[in-house]
Amino acid sequence: MAFASVFRGLGGILVVLAALAFIAALFGAAVNERPQALTLSATGLLSLFLGISGFLLGRNLQTNTGPREGVAMLLLGWTIAPAIAAFGFLGQGAIIHFDDAFFEAMSAATTTGASLIDPDTAPRSIILWRGLLEWGGGYLSILMILVILVALNLTGPGVHRSTLFTLDKEGLFKRFSHITRVAGVIYGIVTLVTFIGLAVSGSTLFDAVCLALSAPATGGGAPRGAALPDYVSGAGLMVLGLALFAGSLNYALLWEAYRDNVMRRDILRDPETRALSGGILLIFVLLVFMSSGLSFGRLSIAFHDAAALISTSGRFADLEAMRALPPTLLMAAVLIGGSALSTAGGVKIIRVLLLVRHARAELRKLSHPSSIQLVHFRDRVVPDRTFVSLWIYFLGYTAVLGALIVGIATMGEPLDIALPAAVATLSNAGPLLYATAAENADFNQFTRGARAVMSAGMALGRMEVLAALAALAPGLWRR
Repeated sequence: MAFASVFRGLGGILVVLAALAFIAALFGAAVNERPQALTLSATGLLSLFLGISGFLLGRNLQTNTGPREGVAMLLLGWTIAPAIAAFGFLGQGAIIHFDDAFFEAMSAATTTGASLIDPDTAPRSIILWRGLLEWGGGYLSILMILVILVALNLTGPGVHRSTLFTLDKEGLFKRFSHITRVAGVIYGIVTLVTFIGLAVSGSTLFDAVCLALSAPATGGGAPRGAALPDYVSGAGLMVLGLALFAGSLNYALLWEAYRDNVMRRDILRDPETRALSGGILLIFVLLVFMSSGLSFGRLSIAFHDAAALISTSGRFADLEAMRALPPTLLMAAVLIGGSALSTAGGVKIIRVLLLVRHARAELRKLSHPSSIQLVHFRDRVVPDRTFVSLWIYFLGYTAVLGALIVGIATMGEPLDIALPAAVATLSNAGPLLYATAAENADFNQFTRGARAVMSAGMALGRMEVLAALAALAPGLWRR
């Protein structure tokens, strides 16, 4: 195995993690939260030391990379980084044991939003640390998709067209720095615009920063325990809804639109974007129909919550209205998720669209057995071998979901809690649990064993499931 690329990649991730920890530590020192500042500083120093060590270890090793290195990078990246970040949460509130701190860090890094911390009593530096982890985790998920999963063709069929995908499969990390800059431009613009919109609409600077960090990452974290409308205006909710929508769009299309005026029209014509917009519109209409009035405030809440559901954020402004919808509808929406190459979780819309088209073609063959039914997508004919991999992915995803349900139930949780908890964690939509389970459901009430299973589910959701399952194949690791 080419350890150099893996070590360097992990080193880069840990150096960025260290920078985020130092930012939170500086803020803690500025607001006189000295114990938290020291803890975050120590976390940053540990991450920085390990990151630099990774660079030094891989400096003189072979650099040719392939599928093995890509899978190793995914597995190590989504386990080591949260494990280091967990030290920043130790001793905060009810988090005494490392496994609980790891759950909190994994939830933040995977943008799941399943928290054990009460934001109303927690130090503000820890709330900021959680927001920074969500922001960094969303950025990391985009990089992992663009650098590794697309090159390994694990995010779906090769029907994406972008200059970002001219990657050499023998050197998956050759253009890592280029893609880091490209994704960073779009991600940074969305974050900055969201912050400005929230600040102008009346949110406090701290609330605006935390929400602007989580929204582009489609995260579920919040700076306060109160309902969003209590501290975010109607205009602010519209801004958050648009940020969630942007985070669930295909980042390759966003980049092409950013650099080419002609490509901007392609976003509106793209089938993924249309399906995503249609899903948000459907939920929006349902929520408006169920509401008691048509004021701007109600419309902004409905739009935000529709975007929060489809983008797999799960952080709802009107929890009671979401509870009025069928739980199966809510769970189905987050399991489908947003666009491929986005920060949203779930199976991804592109896979569902292709499977529906393939099923329709197969049904047509029943009435015309000798006919040739071709499936077109984005002006291309999708080969049959693509659908084999899609069905395998669907079966693997379903198997992992079933295993999570059984695992959580085995740890002592009732089935009516285990099912929504498994769906929420695997689709990286943690707060969905509050809308689909019993009213008193809370992540603090789960056993430590159940939270360990959910932590694995969060990581698997970000690793696109099959990438993790591929690691179990002995042939992948043979020379």
